[in-house]
This record gives sequence, C-alpha cells and structure tokens, in this order.
Amino acid sequence: MEFHLPSLQGQTVSHLTQDYAQSATLYAATGALAYRVSPLSLTNGLVFGLINSVAAQFGHSIVKTDETAIQKLLVSMGSITISTLLMTTLVGRVGYQLNVSSGVTLALLNSCGEVVKTVVIPQLSNFFFAPAAPKSSTPETAADIKKLSEADVQSFHHHYGNLKEKIGKKALPALHARFYELDLSLPEGKNFQEMRKAGESFAITELELPKTALAAEGLTKNQLSWLAFSLLQHKGLSKADFDVQFALRKVMAVEIGFHFIVQPKSPADVDGIKEDDYIRALHQKYTSAPHQWQARAQAVKEALNVRFKALGLKEISMDFQLPKTAHELAALKTLEAFKPVYDHFNKIQLELAKVEDPRKSPMYAQRIDFYPRDYKIEFNKKVSEFTLSPLQ
Repeated sequence: MEFHLPSLQGQTVSHLTQDYAQSATLYAATGALAYRVSPLSLTNGLVFGLINSVAAQFGHSIVKTDETAIQKLLVSMGSITISTLLMTTLVGRVGYQLNVSSGVTLALLNSCGEVVKTVVIPQLSNFFFAPAAPKSSTPETAADIKKLSEADVQSFHHHYGNLKEKIGKKALPALHARFYELDLSLPEGKNFQEMRKAGESFAITELELPKTALAAEGLTKNQLSWLAFSLLQHKGLSKADFDVQFALRKVMAVEIGFHFIVQPKSPADVDGIKEDDYIRALHQKYTSAPHQWQARAQAVKEALNVRFKALGLKEISMDFQLPKTAHELAALKTLEAFKPVYDHFNKIQLELAKVEDPRKSPMYAQRIDFYPRDYKIEFNKKVSEFTLSPLQ
C-alpha cells in the first residue's frame, strides 16, 4: 500500500520551514489513518506519515507501510537530514526563520544531528517501534503460551504491566519461561537483586539447566535472572553436575548478586575446587549448620577434612549428630545421610523391647514419639521415601 502526496521540492527554505509544521500534521494524520488499513501500529503510523512528509519535501517516493523499512530508514538518516527534520519542526512552532546558508547554522545542525543520531534516536526507536499490543486472545494455560509466536511473546513482554492481570495464573509461569527462552529482561524494569531483598518473585516453570560449565558461563544477565527464580522455586540445582553448579554460582554472583553454596557430591568434586576461599566458606557453613555436614557422604567429609587441615582449619567431627529440627531432618536428601538417624531411633526401640518396664528406662523419653509433630512427620516421610521399615 502506498500513499502519494504532493512533493514540496522546489520551495524556498524559509517557505519550507513555515509550511512544514502545517503540512507535517496532515502527513502524520495520513499515516495514522494508514494504520487502520495496514499492519502498522498507531505510533508507527504517525512516524510513517512524518517520514513521508520529509520524503515529499525532497521529492522522493512515498515509502511503503513496512515497519522494518521505516525503522531502517530513520536510523540510517544522515546527521543533516535528522537535524533538518528536528529543527524544521521546532522552527515551524516558534516562527524562527532558519538561514540554511549560514555556516554557523550548518555547524549547529551537524552537531545537533550527531547528538540526535547517537543519543535521541535509540530512545525514539524504542518508543516508536515498540511492539503493538498482542491481538491474540488472552492465554489461560501453559499450552496457550507455547502456541505464541516470538513476536507475540515480545509484545506481551513490552505490554506486561497492562496485561499481567488478564493472563491466566497457569499461563504466567510459562510466559516467564518464554521470556527466558528469548533472552528478555525482567519486565517493568525489575531487578533481581532488588526483588530478592524485597521478597518478590516472578513465578516460572522449571527451566532446564545448562549442560556444561561453558554453557553456564555464556548465559546473559537476563537469562541468569530468570534461572535464579527457577532455582529458588524448584530446588533444581542439585540436578546439575558439580562443575555446572560451580560455574553458575560464580556467574550469578557477579552478574545478578545471587549467592549460594554448592554442595560437593563426591571426593572428586572436593578435589576439583581450586579456590581456597571457597573451601573456607564450606568450613564456615558446615560448622554453623551441622545437619548440612551430616548430610554429606562419609567419603566427601573425609576429603573435605583433608582440605580443611591443609588450610589450617579445624577438622569437623565425623561423629553422628542427631538433627535438632524438622528442617535439619529434611536436609538429609540421601539414604546414606538419613540412615544414621533411622538407626538411632531404631536402636532405642530395640533396647526398650528388652526391658521389662520400658517406661522406667531413661531411653523411653528419647523415642521418636516424644519429638515435635513436624519432626515426626518428616521422619516418617523419609522412612517411606527410602522404603525402610516403620518403627513400632
């Protein structure tokens, strides 16, 4: 679709500047009308009209209704052309007679054009060429989100503030995952570190972790922010190899201020830690949280104590320590870590079975039955998870 409007070529500069403010309005209105019968958004229709007005002044053909072409044309304009567009618009408003033949004026125009091209145009481009509001029906499910085109996802991202309340609660987490996929920032100017401090979050479906340390190091700040929310909500970090976890820990700390401890799973993991400061950090963590130390495999604890000793740190006792809370009990993720707790309470049961009157034994009050309700629930959950025999 093309709109052919009269060329203003041949008019004097002073006449041109006086007429431009009036004619530009007509051209802009034409562009705005064009968006009604074309894929152009309203703002892009206005820009389309303005660019056509400039093109007509210089005797060029009217540009077609192609947003990509319009954007390229605007960004590729020379400094003088941009300056003329800007200055004639302003001059028309204030009635100032622009003397284009003046060397001083040309110098000012050129300087103005450089500033506009390097500073203003990128901002105008973001404003004028922002994605139009999505025309598709509001998604309600994750399946609806998967059907969205990249353009639709980008549009939902740009108009997120106005649309988030209209998007189904089951669809939002999947939409955020698409933002990660397309390397889009947290919407509404949000910052991960600030959100973390404020206790805020974006619900997101569980994201697949990078397969290698190199892939982890190649993630962008945008992707790391979304991935951090995924890790916090789905506790999926342990699914990755230790070197991948370690790489994520380093890049997330630098890029988005997200700090966490990576737990070594084997003696090889311990040997692979080249940073002495990280070994010191592990020593501090395990000293202050004995249940985390207890959850490590015996071979891992031995390897860690070797590293602790080499750095002049006190070795941590390898003797069994009973978890004091349900939270500490829940941290025992493997059978090897939980089995000593089970054996402790099972041994009490067996000893009491040998006594004629168990209630008189000092061990009676140490049974699992006397622990808080949440502790007993977590204990029985672990017994079921690891298919151990329930205690009688």
